[in-house]
Amino acid sequence: MSMPTPRGACTTCGKTWTSRGMSRHIAACRGQGRHLHLRFADASSPLWWLHLAVAPTATLRDVDQFLRAIWLECCGHLSAFTIGHVRYDALPDLDDWGPPSGSMDTGMNSVLSEGVKFIHEYDFGSTTRLAGQMIGLVRGGRSKVEVLARNGDIPWTCNCEQPATALCMHCGALVCDACMLETPECSTCECSWEECALPVLNSPRMGVCGYDGEP
Repeated sequence: MSMPTPRGACTTCGKTWTSRGMSRHIAACRGQGRHLHLRFADASSPLWWLHLAVAPTATLRDVDQFLRAIWLECCGHLSAFTIGHVRYDALPDLDDWGPPSGSMDTGMNSVLSEGVKFIHEYDFGSTTRLAGQMIGLVRGGRSKVEVLARNGDIPWTCNCEQPATALCMHCGALVCDACMLETPECSTCECSWEECALPVLNSPRMGVCGYDGEP
């Protein structure tokens, strides 16, 4: 299904923008500071995006834990950042073979500078891959990681054109509450909604590996 790129609201002033427009807006709205302004988006779709202010003392692990809590966590899977030619893991491989490996306890401001693009991956089986970029420096609050803006709700619809509330974890078919009660099986793969339905959520992890939005 084709969807327009969703707008989102700035948490500072409430104005709405697309993700790229938000990058410029936040710089003006928040002003120059010491916090890292990071933008994340689902690597395969422009629908899900997130802007964060990250304290200069924060580590890669701090950001990883935040991404898990707001977007990703389902079963405690492993995750990693790839910045340049270095992969930063929760459990780094210190073997001399293969590409260089670093620790997630590395400080964010020691590996990122303005404009640098990088990747975050969660779950190396059913992987959710995020494209990240450091936009610049902004004023932040007291939290190590703070949401500056995120995409608004995406208008997923059922075949009956009513708002969808669930999807099939096997085939991705979308369904509303009324249709799920009327037809207890998925019309595409015929699995029971009671067993295969996952909630529609504002996350790129939606419908993957039992993700239900609970960290």
